[in-house]
Amino acid sequence: MTSLILVSNLPALDGASLSTSSDKYELDLARSMSERVDRVSVLSRKAKSVERSGNITLYPCPTGDPLRDFASVGDLAEKLAAENGEKTVVLFFGYNPRLMKALLPLKGRAKLASVIYDTHKGAAQGKSFLKRAAIDLFFAPGLKMINELDGVVLFRREAARALGLRIPYRVVLPSVDVGDIAAFAPTGNETLRFLYAGTLCEYNATRETVDAFASGAAGGAHLAVFGDGPLAAYVSDAARRSPNVSYGGRIASAQLDGEIDKADVLLNLRRTDSEVMKFAFPSKLVEYMKRGKAVMSTRVSDAPSFADSVFLAKDASAGEIARLAAYISAHPEEIPKKVERSKEYLKENHDRGAIDEVLHTFLFKEI
Repeated sequence: MTSLILVSNLPALDGASLSTSSDKYELDLARSMSERVDRVSVLSRKAKSVERSGNITLYPCPTGDPLRDFASVGDLAEKLAAENGEKTVVLFFGYNPRLMKALLPLKGRAKLASVIYDTHKGAAQGKSFLKRAAIDLFFAPGLKMINELDGVVLFRREAARALGLRIPYRVVLPSVDVGDIAAFAPTGNETLRFLYAGTLCEYNATRETVDAFASGAAGGAHLAVFGDGPLAAYVSDAARRSPNVSYGGRIASAQLDGEIDKADVLLNLRRTDSEVMKFAFPSKLVEYMKRGKAVMSTRVSDAPSFADSVFLAKDASAGEIARLAAYISAHPEEIPKKVERSKEYLKENHDRGAIDEVLHTFLFKEI
């Protein structure tokens, strides 16, 4: 029997209840792997009760300190690995040293692999020197332990160099069901509505994006922001000052879906000079494109067709964001053209069937 033990933060197996792109990515991963293995066990410290969906079972793993207490996760992973047999892969996210310490005793009885699509330095941005030093100190042992694993899954090849990997790794991009890509649907908005949803922080160019629209230089277009993060107060203050910006806070997935439907252009801006960009490929990008929506983005993909599939910002400065938003407002006929091109980009680079097969082969045959 082949089995996957996925250590996750999923609160539930119901996609409609999820509110972050990370949760959706983890649920999609569990579902796609469930089509290729006999059993998927999801161990989550955010789950409240045992849930089952097909051959996926979600197990709650209550803990104390959310950063340090992984004893229940390690114990349950060990129990399930013993039940499931030798063809078991334990897959987790990141390089939290306490989690790795809890799982490494399983090596030899199960394959251990991590999906590393982010760096702790992203969470440290905007913190004081002492807090950044404390965060670096906490994660340092985890970085040293990575090469004790059997394999690593990355979003970007640059991350392998940044991590100093000496073990097998694969670059596996976020994926979509290409058969479910929606067609373009006009919103009927007289004034174009731009939307950003996600973590409000420096590397997501939150400050620059808000400034671009609040200044009125974006062709009179409206920016709707949803999410939370270190710059939430900055966004809220801008929304009070400018009629061109609104802030709705963090909202449930179903409600956000409605807001996305009302938007003309979705924002997926990243500061490409950030350390985070060595690791992260925004899963939200493919999610937005799948919805039949035009996207404004910085260059987060090296694929040749990417530049023609989005409204591409040369950088994440407020001036460039405002310039591009004003251009889109003056040329709304460009929006359906970008949506049509984005379909081909998704089919060429993010097809779920092809990508998930690469992941399955890596986890169960190569490492």
